[in-house]
Amino acid sequence: MTVKARMVCKTISVSAYRSNQDLPDSIWVASQEVILEPVYSEHKDDPNYTYSQATPSGQVKLTITNKDAYEYFKPGKVYDVNFIEVGT
Repeated sequence: MTVKARMVCKTISVSAYRSNQDLPDSIWVASQEVILEPVYSEHKDDPNYTYSQATPSGQVKLTITNKDAYEYFKPGKVYDVNFIEVGT
């Protein structure tokens, strides 16, 4: 089974952290935190209405350290997200 959610990028924040604070020569790593929330519409003719009925609220928070992925997410843009269980 797959659960599909339609989500909007709400915020992106940039930060940095030390890779290992116990080591004096640890490096600083830049990251982005991306917050996605489900789209919502009360209008039955809106394509997002069906998604609103199935997943009316929630939040996905991602910390991204891959610089190539930084440009992918944009605040206000909408993304389809598929949740697929991975077998063990």
